[in-house]
Amino acid sequence: MTLLSPDLDATTRVGTPRAVKRFLTSLARAKRPIVKTHRLVSDFFGPFDADAEPMPDLALWLRENADFCYAARDGREVMASYHLYRRSFDDQANCPIGDFLRQDSGDGRSRVAYWRHHVDDGLQSEQALALLFHETVKDTQAQLEALGEHLKMAPVLKQPLLPRPIRTGTDYRVARLMGFRPPSTARPGRSGRPKKWWDLFSPEDREFFAAESGDTLVRLGVETSPDWAVSPSQLSSPKADSAEPDASPGIAQAEQPTT
Repeated sequence: MTLLSPDLDATTRVGTPRAVKRFLTSLARAKRPIVKTHRLVSDFFGPFDADAEPMPDLALWLRENADFCYAARDGREVMASYHLYRRSFDDQANCPIGDFLRQDSGDGRSRVAYWRHHVDDGLQSEQALALLFHETVKDTQAQLEALGEHLKMAPVLKQPLLPRPIRTGTDYRVARLMGFRPPSTARPGRSGRPKKWWDLFSPEDREFFAAESGDTLVRLGVETSPDWAVSPSQLSSPKADSAEPDASPGIAQAEQPTT
């Protein structure tokens, strides 16, 4: 079965009939396509407003027929990666990461507070299966089996269970040009690879992140106490769950939802 991953967000941003047609054509090419989106899971299950939807028929179809999965990862890693990514095209992101954390996400909340809101929304959803990045790396087979049960499909446990990571944007473009399917949907930015969050965050940044994120890191299972920022004994060490794996699961930047 061919799996496609058309980007719902990119299509709705363009909003032209041609873009919508291309999106729908992509969906028709697979028996069971994967639709990638950064939208809140609750957007698909709250009151439905057709006038507010760029593609109301598709949104309603997804609401009624799709199986939802929510991919999440350590928000500190998210911010380090997202900062690097946005610096490649967004002048506002060309600033110290501490300033980036505190910037308005567009709805009056800091970037960290919006990340917390997004994760809270995904984890509390009864319709979506939560896929946690560190659990996927630690026990890939268990996560695949849980996903298979959610989708009512038998997982194909082909080794290696995690794909080889693409390290650079050049690797990604070469793979596309040569006709190889990239092993991950994560596209490297132009600014290189992200540094580890513990090398980037100042003590003040850690305290800000902890205050804005509440107990979300604890509920994700990457911290044991909400006091991680001020208690050295509680601070995650640069190993285990926080370390980058040799292979990257192809789930849309783990704080993001996938339908």
